[in-house]
Amino acid sequence: MTKRWRAFHRKPLNNQLRRYRKKRHLSQRQVAELIGHRQAGHVSAWEAGKRLPNLQSALKLSAAINCPIEVLFAPLFRAIRDPVILRRKTLESEGQITQSTL
Repeated sequence: MTKRWRAFHRKPLNNQLRRYRKKRHLSQRQVAELIGHRQAGHVSAWEAGKRLPNLQSALKLSAAINCPIEVLFAPLFRAIRDPVILRRKTLESEGQITQSTL
């Protein structure tokens, strides 16, 4: 794990769930029902950044709110994406991979 990744997980996870849910005029309860949860508590915890949904729930949230997952969880997405891009550039410069392999 990188230092950036560890530092990222020490604080509540920022996300755009509440913003896009409100924009779609949905309650936490309605979102919970749409994604197959019985209670809105999970949605509340995700919005507050106290918990991170599993991949299946995150994909369901994306579909329910009609917003790409990388937008809903932009800070986390960037924290994961940026080291991958850096590693890809390093491997390309070392000749271990080429643009055509991607």
